[in-house]
Amino acid sequence: MYYLDEPKNPDDVWIIPPIPQRNLTERTGYPTQKLGALLERIIKASSKENDIVADFFCGSGTTLVVAKRLKRRWFGRDTNPEAIRISQERVGREQTKQLSLLET
Repeated sequence: MYYLDEPKNPDDVWIIPPIPQRNLTERTGYPTQKLGALLERIIKASSKENDIVADFFCGSGTTLVVAKRLKRRWFGRDTNPEAIRISQERVGREQTKQLSLLET
């Protein structure tokens, strides 16, 4: 929190727009899904390539997909069967997409 008469550090606020309703490539329908741009910023700020990123409530799998794109090793866990299914499918789609890019 800050007061209007105090100088504000610009790094205190992250301007990350919400997922557009029409952006079906990122939306999974999982109720607590986080924005990939937000997780990318957090992962970049707190790790480097080949570090391990762990998400013990992986929900929609966004953390796992972003960690993989940023060349981090990752570990995901959840107790919700729906979250596990969505995460597995999403990580699988990302893997297929990366393989397709390598083949072209």
